[in-house]
Amino acid sequence: MIKCSNPDKRVYVKSFNINILISVIVFLGSLFLATSFVAHAAGLTEDSIVKAINATTGKDRANLFINFSRKFMSDDPEKSLEFAHQAEILARSINSLELLSDALKMEGDALFELDSLKASAMKYSESAETEEMLSNPRPDSLARRLSDAGFAFQELGLFDKALEYSQRALTISRSLNDTLEIASNLSNIGVSYKMTGLYGEAIEAFNQTLELDKMMGSQSDMATDYNNIGMVYRAWKNYDKAIEFFNKALEIDEKLGNRHKLSIRLSNIAQVYLAWGKTAESIEYLNSALAIDREMNATQKIAIRLQGLGLAFISLNNYPKAIEYFDEALTTFRMLNVEYQVAIILENMGDTYEKMNDFSNARKCYTESLAIACKINLKPTISDAAKSLYLLNKKHKNYKDALEYFETYKVAEDSVFSEASARQINEFEIRYETGKKENENRLLTKDILIKERNQRFLLTLIIALIILSGSLFYAFSLKRKSLQQSRILYEKEAELNRLKIDQIEKQNHHLQEVLFAEEEIKKLQLQSIEQKNHELTSATLLIANKNEVFENLRKMAEQVRINGSQDENEKIKEIIREINRQTDVENQWEQFRVHFESIHKSFFVKLREANSGFTQTDLQLCAYIKLNMGTKEIARLMNITPESVNTHRYRLRKKITLKTEETLDEFIHGL
Repeated sequence: MIKCSNPDKRVYVKSFNINILISVIVFLGSLFLATSFVAHAAGLTEDSIVKAINATTGKDRANLFINFSRKFMSDDPEKSLEFAHQAEILARSINSLELLSDALKMEGDALFELDSLKASAMKYSESAETEEMLSNPRPDSLARRLSDAGFAFQELGLFDKALEYSQRALTISRSLNDTLEIASNLSNIGVSYKMTGLYGEAIEAFNQTLELDKMMGSQSDMATDYNNIGMVYRAWKNYDKAIEFFNKALEIDEKLGNRHKLSIRLSNIAQVYLAWGKTAESIEYLNSALAIDREMNATQKIAIRLQGLGLAFISLNNYPKAIEYFDEALTTFRMLNVEYQVAIILENMGDTYEKMNDFSNARKCYTESLAIACKINLKPTISDAAKSLYLLNKKHKNYKDALEYFETYKVAEDSVFSEASARQINEFEIRYETGKKENENRLLTKDILIKERNQRFLLTLIIALIILSGSLFYAFSLKRKSLQQSRILYEKEAELNRLKIDQIEKQNHHLQEVLFAEEEIKKLQLQSIEQKNHELTSATLLIANKNEVFENLRKMAEQVRINGSQDENEKIKEIIREINRQTDVENQWEQFRVHFESIHKSFFVKLREANSGFTQTDLQLCAYIKLNMGTKEIARLMNITPESVNTHRYRLRKKITLKTEETLDEFIHGL
């Protein structure tokens, strides 16, 4: 469970001056008016809303829009977004940074409710940037804006951006000594660390959250913290620790009577045991979770637990039992009309029937799974089901159907790959747009500041002219000149920022071109190595064939020599010597070795690092295995029997001291 920030509802008091007094009077008036309408929101009509809006102007109207946005947030997010957008337009027109920050925050909340995560994250970050540009930023509001932005980026999967905003929010929360917000931000930081594989940092963040929740005495939050720590250890494959923390969460939820959480905790423990290879324990915990879900009549959770039990029994090779659980889960998902789960369950059942050699039912399940997946455009399941049907038809030599399903499988697989690429591109665009928007916002707020300073300066000038007349006019002129210089400076900074943005865009384009070129070079190098390996293998096999022919000729010549005359024997000996010269295995090996090392330069060096006692025969055998030669081919090249090749392979494994699960071929190809 991820903790997220609560909406900002606090009122902040600033230092007293005339301008702020006026602002406070106006704000209180608009707040009173807005509160009156919100208090009677049950009777709000379009007419009453229009009348309320028409009765106000300026900041009063902007505050009214913000209050209406807050009122409609839960029941009608689209209406809430409309009011917040009107507040933003009005705040910009009257150059009020404080109202602009609040309006942008409300837009972010409404967009988040509407599941527009990207747009929501942009509004939250813009709200935070605007808040920072206030002459007296509200620390509590700024912390919550940053926290909201971090959470939205986390939901988008942009965990580096999420960490940036959450850490900034954490710094401010600590300065305010806001324990609840500190714990919330630490929890969000822990989730981002976990998702980026920084498990040590994630554990540290969750442990700090746990200490704060202990201090506040929040047992329910402590259970969540224990569960989060357990999830990190499970991802870390430290199953002992994962079980320890899941059990702590389970113990607290049992004590608090949180029945709705118990089945989740038990299911988490079951998943650890299944990954651990302790299937019996996994089944026991899944059954316990299932009993709770049945007691609470949590229909969809019941089906999910049944699916988990089916997968567990597959690992025990108890296929009939697995089918029994899958059938019950399938019935439930059909009743709930959860089609994507129906498609996945049917795929699981098809795999189970296939293991049982019940090809008729396997085909039936795969076909129905594929049909449902195509209907709802569930591409991963389309790919899996089509691939299973392709392999099944190929196995039964139904090549026409096999080809058809293979084409469906490849189209789905390519589509999934394309969508993954599109997500990466979208992520890049979000990062780029976020940075660009931050720069634009800084320029905008600087311009607003200049306008606000000019307005304050003009008011001061009028008062000064009434009180001091001509003597202060000179001071006013100097001040105005200073402001003009500031404007020129700001304009130059804006132009410099624009040039920097253009430069970054060009660098990004150049980087993409370089990455593409490097990828093409790697492909060409790989193709070149594969071609050279093929040529070397062909040449080596050709030599082996030649040696075999010469060996047969030598044996025939030996036979003729035994039965021939003296003169014939001399000629035959000369022929045998020529054959021996042509089949000089030692010389051929040296030539082969030179060509082999030109392709795989450090291969023999790495072999000797693994074991300095390798013989020439060992090196020769490893080289042939590297070229993917079979036992019979190696036997012909080394002029030994296939049984001798297997004996050499066995001795070679002992010299290298390979692990039981690692094959000799995997080791050699990994060099």
